[in-house]
Amino acid sequence: MDDRALNQQAVLEIGDYIEILRRRKMHFVVPFLLVLLVSLILAFTLPPVYRSEATILIERQEIPSDLVESTVTGFVQERIEGLSKRLLGHDNLWRIAEKYDLYPEDRTRENRQDIVQRMRESTLVEMVDVKTSEPGTRSQGVATIAFTVAFEYKDPAIAQAVTSDLANLYLEENRRMRSQKAADVTKFLEKETERLSQEISDLEAKLATFKQEQREQLPELMDLNLRLHEKTQNEIESTKERIRSIQDNIVALQAELSLTKPYQDIFDEKGQRIQTAKERLSALAAEYLQLSSKYSQNHPDVMKVRREIEALGGQTADAAGVKQLVDRLTILRTKLSEAKQRYAENHPDIRKLQASISAVEKGLRSAAVTSAAGSSEYATAPDNPRYVTLKTQLDAANGSLKAETAKLSQLESKLSEYETRLYRTPAVERDYKSLARDYENAKAKYREVKGKLLEARLAEQLEAGSKGERFTLVQPAFLPSLPERPNRIGIALLGTLLAFACGLGAVATAEYLDHTIRGQKGVAQVFGAPPLATIPYIPLEKPAKHRS
Repeated sequence: MDDRALNQQAVLEIGDYIEILRRRKMHFVVPFLLVLLVSLILAFTLPPVYRSEATILIERQEIPSDLVESTVTGFVQERIEGLSKRLLGHDNLWRIAEKYDLYPEDRTRENRQDIVQRMRESTLVEMVDVKTSEPGTRSQGVATIAFTVAFEYKDPAIAQAVTSDLANLYLEENRRMRSQKAADVTKFLEKETERLSQEISDLEAKLATFKQEQREQLPELMDLNLRLHEKTQNEIESTKERIRSIQDNIVALQAELSLTKPYQDIFDEKGQRIQTAKERLSALAAEYLQLSSKYSQNHPDVMKVRREIEALGGQTADAAGVKQLVDRLTILRTKLSEAKQRYAENHPDIRKLQASISAVEKGLRSAAVTSAAGSSEYATAPDNPRYVTLKTQLDAANGSLKAETAKLSQLESKLSEYETRLYRTPAVERDYKSLARDYENAKAKYREVKGKLLEARLAEQLEAGSKGERFTLVQPAFLPSLPERPNRIGIALLGTLLAFACGLGAVATAEYLDHTIRGQKGVAQVFGAPPLATIPYIPLEKPAKHRS
């Protein structure tokens, strides 16, 4: 017989399985009963856990957001998650555990962290989401409209009380947090407004100081400076033209004045012209030089000329100088006469005196020539009308020249100042625009922040009046009548299925480990051929009794 035939004969049928179960019934029953018993014990001995739940509705802002916009931003899920992190903190949970005497058998200071962790695991926060669509669009999204707060505990009343406390904490903390955030935003904007106000004041002071320091070089004065520069240039040209005209007039007046005698000619009884004091002084100086070279200082003619020079000393300014030279020359000639009596001609003292006398004579000749040429200073006022008129015109022309020269200097100084202003105006304009730009930016920022501050104050009033987004308790914590877990029926059913599986597994294991040959299929599988005949098992009705 081939392998296919053997494999077909080795396949077990339903009757074979029934036979195995009948033969291995104890292997099935014992594990089945043990597992079923354990599952039933667990199902009916595990302590019940009750779940109390409260639902909090997230209500939208009552006042339209386009009228008053809230300053509390962020997604609802994020805020709820943040609230959960704060409210389910260590201190809050431990306070609730002590308040309601949770886990009294395990609650000690040493395992405080474990108790808090158990409470955190027993507290459930779930979002209630709905599908929404934005107005004017076909796209749909998910919006959170509420959330539930639940607590699980073995005592239903305590579970309800703890859930109620947690729900109230969420309501109060949300209200406090929103009010605090709105107040923080307002405080921040107030500080920013004060800072910007101070910045604007500083910039205004800088601008005022800058305008004061650069008041003549500001950009808005550039056209004025250009006109002043052009006007000054024209005035300079006009002044220069007037100066040239005055200078020409002065030259002409000086030439005419030099040809005009300051005094009118005076004639004596004989009809001879009387010399002026200067003319007489010049003649006396020349005569004195001539006489002193021929006669001694005590000669009557020399002494006469000297006395006349002394008499003229108070009439003209030149006469005093001539008198000093005459006196000096008299002294030097006296000393030379005395020296010649004692020393030879080549003696150094004599040569020195001769050199001094030559120098004084030279000065005296020069004074005589100067006096003869005339001078502008006279002891008496000139009396020639023509001379006086020319002299007055010349003095007026000199005064005008001096005034015009001073005016020209002032105009040139102004022109230089205007050129400096025009040269510095671009740099001043750059700095001025920079300051003005900073000032305008600061003002714009101040107006923006001031507007936001007003909005923030409205938002703060909105939160204080509970008119913004808020949490509302729509379903208070209820007293659970049935435990949330354990699911006793489910555990029993699951235990029954597990017991049945364990029984079958025990039967299969026992059959796999047993190598006994049973039935014709076993013989055919071992020997490779079916048996010729089978003798069934015939039990005896009654066992035979051995007789004695």
